[in-house]
Amino acid sequence: MFIEKLKELEEKVRQTVTLVHRLREEKRELERQLLDLHYEVEQLKEFQERFLPTIDGVLHQLDVVNNSADESFVEEPPEVMEVAEIDPEDYETHFELGVEYEKRGWYEKAIAEYEKVLKARPDHIDATEHLAFLLEKLNRGNEASVLWGKALSLKRPQRR
Repeated sequence: MFIEKLKELEEKVRQTVTLVHRLREEKRELERQLLDLHYEVEQLKEFQERFLPTIDGVLHQLDVVNNSADESFVEEPPEVMEVAEIDPEDYETHFELGVEYEKRGWYEKAIAEYEKVLKARPDHIDATEHLAFLLEKLNRGNEASVLWGKALSLKRPQRR
């Protein structure tokens, strides 16, 4: 019985030694991977310090050019824009102009035109929806949600 217990104990010690050896190898591999990751992080930091200011500068210049292009380069829109002063009550012309501005990415101008339509015709469903979509696109959800509610109420059949 004593010999059996001793053999059993030797087997457990052997298993423990094998397990410790495997754990040490795994630890060395993890340490190597950690060193590789530290090296990669340092490389990324060097890249960031070297190129990010340049990239930020280029993006800023593109923003400046894009913003100034919106205002300074004005491609003549269709005949709707030929009228220098549009009658505030001519809601259809204002709506068409808003659609044109929106297509061209001139969102603030489009918003102003849709608001003129809604001032003249508060029940104009298309202007309401276009304005709501545009405000959503510009991350102005609070303003858009009011318009969505209005659009839904305009689309519901009126009860008598």
